[in-house]
Amino acid sequence: MPTKWLTRIAWTVWVLLLGISLLTLWSIENVQGTDGSTVFKQALWATLSLLIGIILIAFVPVHRFLFLDRLLYGLSIALMVLALVAGREVHGARAWLAVGPLAFQPVELAKVATGMVIARLTRMHFPFRWREIVIAGILTALPAGLALLQNDTGSALTFAGVAIGLVSAGMPLWLILTGVAAYAIMLVVIAGKLFWVLLVAGTLAATALLFWRKKRSNPYQKLAIAGALLIAGYALLIHFAFHDLLKPHQQQRLLVLTGQLEDPRGASYHVVQVRRSIISGGIAGRGIHQVYFTRFHYIPAQRTDFIFTTIAEAWGWLGATLLLILYGILLTVLWQMGITHRDGYVRVLAGCFIGFFLVHIVINIGMQVQLFPIIGIPLPLVSYGGSQCLAFSLMIALLIALHRHAYELIR
Repeated sequence: MPTKWLTRIAWTVWVLLLGISLLTLWSIENVQGTDGSTVFKQALWATLSLLIGIILIAFVPVHRFLFLDRLLYGLSIALMVLALVAGREVHGARAWLAVGPLAFQPVELAKVATGMVIARLTRMHFPFRWREIVIAGILTALPAGLALLQNDTGSALTFAGVAIGLVSAGMPLWLILTGVAAYAIMLVVIAGKLFWVLLVAGTLAATALLFWRKKRSNPYQKLAIAGALLIAGYALLIHFAFHDLLKPHQQQRLLVLTGQLEDPRGASYHVVQVRRSIISGGIAGRGIHQVYFTRFHYIPAQRTDFIFTTIAEAWGWLGATLLLILYGILLTVLWQMGITHRDGYVRVLAGCFIGFFLVHIVINIGMQVQLFPIIGIPLPLVSYGGSQCLAFSLMIALLIALHRHAYELIR
């Protein structure tokens, strides 16, 4: 597809998502009879994000981006440390810095900066080797670890999106598949099936010993036994962490996720109300003035983490599907911008940014349909929140700017 059409589509979807955000927030404010301050603040952030995007695309030479990554990364880490020490606490997470009447979350800037430094690392060392994977892991773990210290588990999890950028740089795909398998084993252990996990691991080890008993040096035997031991050790570690490290409310959320706990007025309240709200929207929705669950505050954090429920209730399955289609178009266009660029830096950068989008979208919507536990992760460009709006707008703007010079090497 020609460059101008990819750019136009990206701009169009970007503006549409910001418009959906403002319309949904306005409908929430309208039916709840509040003062409309969240709509005004979000409009300011959306305008600021678009202006900064225009400046990046139209006036900043693309070769300057290589000099911005380390500066942005260092600045974002410093701001995260500052927020940890002297930041504002919101919903138990000390992750915000006050900027006049507004609040800024440095971890969102760290996502943009981390993607940029990872792309720079892969450009300097290609093809990717294990040494670079370790360095990339450290660069990613630093902001993720600070987010955990800030008690912002949701933001820490989103840094897993960097894996998509690393795969595009040559990291083995099986590492991501291992992560998916680890998540599945975690759910099985939490569901009280530790015995069965250990039984499977023991069976694998015994089978390897019996099948290859005459071939002591066979590498498959060693690999199978090592895998079985890793599975068993990981399962025991999860069992220990769940019972001895997690706080009671965190345990309850995981128990609700795995169906071990039913408490409609307590731990599973969010899940029950969200499910009812989404179902009540039906095919075409109830309309923005008939959103019962939104009007009577049945769902907490409706402007941020659970804004998707208002969209589903007001505009139904059709509205929710349209939102997902817009996300799909945007991510497809961003991927196309990355793979058609002459410079591998842009391909990896696109992979990292798409990874952040995907993790946010999948976990945010997944937790509302009970695929993941309830954690604080906003819906990109749609949830209320200026920091995430600015960060994801920067990702789009950077890729548009680089795509306009698709046949140049980024020196």
